[in-house]
Amino acid sequence: MKKILVAFALGMLTAVSFAQTPSTASIDELLRVTKADQIADAVMAPMEQVMRQSVTASLQGKQVSAQERESIEKFIPKALEVVRNELAFANLRPMYTQIYQGSFTQEEIDGLIAFYKSPAGLAFTNKMPLAMQKTMLIMQTKMQPMMQRMQAAMKQAIDEAKQAKTIGVKPE
Repeated sequence: MKKILVAFALGMLTAVSFAQTPSTASIDELLRVTKADQIADAVMAPMEQVMRQSVTASLQGKQVSAQERESIEKFIPKALEVVRNELAFANLRPMYTQIYQGSFTQEEIDGLIAFYKSPAGLAFTNKMPLAMQKTMLIMQTKMQPMMQRMQAAMKQAIDEAKQAKTIGVKPE
C-alpha cells in the first residue's frame, strides 16, 4: 500500500512539473494577439451613457433641486475618470498575468496564441469589440425594466414593513 501511495505521489509531482507555469512573455503575446486592450477600451466606451442612465433611474420620482442636479452633472465626469483610471488596461495587465499563470499551462497559452493568430481567431478578435458593444446595448434594454421591478419590490417590502410596524406585527 505504501509503495502505491509513493508511486502515486511521484506521478502527481511529475505531472505537475510538466504543466509549466506560462511565461509572462507568452501571456503578453496572448494579450496582444487577442487585442485585449482594445476590447477593454470598447467596454469603457458606453460607460458614460450607462452611468447617466443609472443616475436617471435612481432619481426617478424624486424631487431634485437645480443645485443637486448640477452637482450630479459634475460628479459623472469625475466618476468616469476614476473608473477609466482604475480599469485602464495598463493597470489590469498584471492581474491578467497572475490569473492566466494560475489558470493555464504554457502549452495551453501556446495553443491559444496559435488559435488567435489563425483566420478564425483573427475574425473572433476583430469582431469581439462590436459583439461586446451589441451585448452592452441589449443588456441596457434589459436592465431598465429589471431595475424598475427591483424598485417596485423594494418599495413593496418597505411598505409592508411600515404597515407591520403600525399594526404591531413583527416582520418575518
